[in-house]
Amino acid sequence: MLEVLAQTLEIQGGLQLSQGQADVSLKTSQQAEQIWKRLGKQYNRPLLENNVETVLYGLYKSFT
Repeated sequence: MLEVLAQTLEIQGGLQLSQGQADVSLKTSQQAEQIWKRLGKQYNRPLLENNVETVLYGLYKSFT
């Protein structure tokens, strides 16, 4: 049951990121990571962090 929740949170985080909600996406993905750790499984967080950084950099560039 927890695996399904973690997978759902991963998907939700990805959707949030694609909609430009980088801060919310990061929090959602951190929740997924906590569940994966509880289950003793590894979560591919560096990929997520890279995506968030890319989005934030794009936002920064659009304001400068």
